[in-house]
Amino acid sequence: MNDPIIEQHSTTSGLDITLRDVTIFINWMHQTTTAWERGQGLPEMPDLVSGEMRFLIQAIRTHEERLRRYQERQLMLEADLGAQEKQLAQVVSQLYLNMASLYENLGQVEKAQDVRKKAAVLESS
Repeated sequence: MNDPIIEQHSTTSGLDITLRDVTIFINWMHQTTTAWERGQGLPEMPDLVSGEMRFLIQAIRTHEERLRRYQERQLMLEADLGAQEKQLAQVVSQLYLNMASLYENLGQVEKAQDVRKKAAVLESS
């Protein structure tokens, strides 16, 4: 049962994966897929896999960790952007109100009312 199904011999490295390793890896991938579908973390690495399969599983785990960190960062950036957009809307609204006061002081009541309407639209959004 532990007969190698893939063998590659070279002077720099060798690949020796057994059918048992492949079966364990496929089972782990099935558990991984189920965990991803449920929004859970990856299952623990199986104890009985060879070095080659451990390397492959670790590569998947590393990729998943990078993806998780990327998603967390994206959520933080989106929240920050939302806060900045809100702050910008408040600043622009205040600018419109200041402009309306200036128009009123200059005796341009209609323009002041138009600018106040723009400020009201910004405040409501």
